[in-house]
Amino acid sequence: KEVDFSIPYFRSETVVVFRSGRSYSAKDDLHHLNIGAQLGSTHQIAAEKNIVTEGSFNKLRLYNKVTEMIQDLLNENIDVLVISEEEVGNIKKNLPELDYFLLGSGEDLAMIFRKDDPLKDKVNKALEEIIAEGGVQRLKEKWGMGPQEKKEVSLSSFEKLKDFATRIPYIAMGLGVTFQYAFISMFLGLFLGTILGILKVLPYNLPRKFAAIYTSFFRGTPLLVQLGLIYYGVRPLLGIDINAFTAGILTFTLNSTAYISEIMRSSLESIDLGQWEAAKALGMSRFQALRWVIFPQAFHRSLPSLVNEIIDLLKESALVSTIGETDLLRRGYIVASEKYTYIGPLLVVAFCYYVVVMILSKMAKMLEKKMAYTD
Repeated sequence: KEVDFSIPYFRSETVVVFRSGRSYSAKDDLHHLNIGAQLGSTHQIAAEKNIVTEGSFNKLRLYNKVTEMIQDLLNENIDVLVISEEEVGNIKKNLPELDYFLLGSGEDLAMIFRKDDPLKDKVNKALEEIIAEGGVQRLKEKWGMGPQEKKEVSLSSFEKLKDFATRIPYIAMGLGVTFQYAFISMFLGLFLGTILGILKVLPYNLPRKFAAIYTSFFRGTPLLVQLGLIYYGVRPLLGIDINAFTAGILTFTLNSTAYISEIMRSSLESIDLGQWEAAKALGMSRFQALRWVIFPQAFHRSLPSLVNEIIDLLKESALVSTIGETDLLRRGYIVASEKYTYIGPLLVVAFCYYVVVMILSKMAKMLEKKMAYTD
């Protein structure tokens, strides 16, 4: 046992949610139905124990988010979903077309602490006072938690649209985080990738092999896996504390380095060998030839590919939402979880990405034209 728990402060009942018009009122009505539950939750366990029994024809589909389950329920990809009663009040407010009944399998909720954390006793004392004063019940009533609020008036379509419009600026603010990841990683990746690309064209076996192995690994494994390995693996393996921002920057930089090194290698190798020979004839060393003759031409040729790389980085930065960073996509998901719909929030997210990518593409074309004129 590696953690401690506070005293239970709330009894959460398990609820079965379904589309209105269905005559479901007990678990015996759920045979042969497709059922949704949140992955790793106690509701998954409740569904497996109470509904998906041995020999039944139920199919249990597991989701990462409650919002995903509700969207699939509305799209009729599943028949019912199993959630906690705390979700019911907000669901009724936004989605009056859904109904529910108590499954009869509840659980006590408590807070988790590190083993022997002295804070646990203070929290327990505070919880006892809150429970004795009826604070938990008042919170339930305030936020419409539980089936007892079944007659709550739902929002009209116009009110929903107006309510969603107020959240658009919140989503757009995530661009700041997205830009940080994309541009910092691109700058660092350009520096390291250029060095790695040069190593690949040097006549030294050891550096070339290192560069080849590095590139092979980071191009041959999914970026999401790399992000997970760095964010979740650095501390247990190396004992180094690493936050989400650092893990994201490090992952995108290392990944970008591999791709930029290939861009620079191909650009360097595209320069005619006569350029090297002419520089040598002028008395330049190999390094001087690379610095003053070869690299400027190679960098010019690599510009279109480098622009594509920063655009890819901008879009791939959305992966930091998986480790809790509130970037553009994460904010879209947060609003989606509030409104129980993905369409509006994700359209806003897509529009923001599209506008930024179009601006970057336009700037890249202008830069290419200017450099072509200079040549």
